Amino acid sequence: MDVRESLGNDHRAIERKLTELSDAVEGADWPTILQVFRGVDRGLRAHIDGEERYLFPHFEASHPDVIGELRLEHQHARRALDELMVQTEL
Repeated sequence: MDVRESLGNDHRAIERKLTELSDAVEGADWPTILQVFRGVDRGLRAHIDGEERYLFPHFEASHPDVIGELRLEHQHARRALDELMVQTEL
């Protein structure tokens, strides 16, 4: 499996988890919402960390603006996950 296929698989898995989370929220089943959100959180953070650790270093020198924007998006995503986790735990 190449990097593009692996990242594509990750993106599709995250999208499935987000759909699952949306479905759980619709049903207002708090234990399920929390369980699904934790899975989304773990998966998304692992994906972001993997991109930053293994992918970004290969492209940072040739595409610094794009990688910089992606890093900012990742920071925003982490902050949103942190905030959602606090809200879900409460």
